Amino acid sequence: MAGKGTSWRLDRILRRIPAWITVAMFQVRFLGSIYSLTICTYYWT
Repeated sequence: MAGKGTSWRLDRILRRIPAWITVAMFQVRFLGSIYSLTICTYYWT
């Protein structure tokens, strides 16, 4: 029973991983764009 519960919890985590990857990639892209914009404004002003 305990092993089954552990595998079920692991299954829930594995199902959520794609959502985490999507959010992480979105945040990285968002932070990267802000970073490049900051550098551009820093060098051009």
